[in-house]
Amino acid sequence: MTVDEILKTHDLVGPYPQEIYVNHMDTAFGKDGGRFMDLVDELLASPSSQKSQNVFQQKNKSVAMSLYVSSHQNTPLFRGVLNFLESNFEKRPTSFRDIGCENGLLTLCLSSLWPRSSACGLDRSGRAIGVARKLAARFGQSAVKFEVADLTKSDSCRDLGQTDLVIASSLFHEFLMWCSEEEWQSIASNLRSMMTGTGRLLSITRFGDIHVARLNDRLQPAGLRPVTRSTLVIGDERVPVVVYARIDEN
Repeated sequence: MTVDEILKTHDLVGPYPQEIYVNHMDTAFGKDGGRFMDLVDELLASPSSQKSQNVFQQKNKSVAMSLYVSSHQNTPLFRGVLNFLESNFEKRPTSFRDIGCENGLLTLCLSSLWPRSSACGLDRSGRAIGVARKLAARFGQSAVKFEVADLTKSDSCRDLGQTDLVIASSLFHEFLMWCSEEEWQSIASNLRSMMTGTGRLLSITRFGDIHVARLNDRLQPAGLRPVTRSTLVIGDERVPVVVYARIDEN
């Protein structure tokens, strides 16, 4: 399938005109939709880790609302990620993990792009993982695994084994804003432990060069180094894409 076909197959057809989006959130989801919009406004007014979590918890109160919001908010990002991987990863990974997968839609799209690769999505929210599993069943992709895992907790990924490719498409900018030094030690250690010796970590980091430099500093002590860097263009936004490898790679 082409990238556009993959997105359409997963009902990712947004973004919608803002008026249509707002009206649909109200008419289709009632009080839950209104509460979601209020929580987004609160997050934008004064960002915090807890407010960000509140937004995603509310979004995933139902499968239908989670899917509709993702279609509106994430379709351009997902299209960019899929096009980038299709063009730059000629050797398909045997396995991959999508960390911070939330409702799992990108994980499912990636699995459609690489149908022979073993796929697993990880998120710390049990509610989000519950929605991801329901969406996997809905789209006939029950072989894709979804697990609850909190990278900020030491050894939280120890029992998950190793993988060829770890993908973080919408995660590190929040970690960089809100995680403590101790939490970052756990994050970096967990990332390294889940990568094979020749594995790669693909980071798509919003908000530009400052966050890339900070991420490099956070990952270096765990033995992860940047090996390539490029730019993903999503509308008017230019998003850095960095691939990391383990320093002990032969």
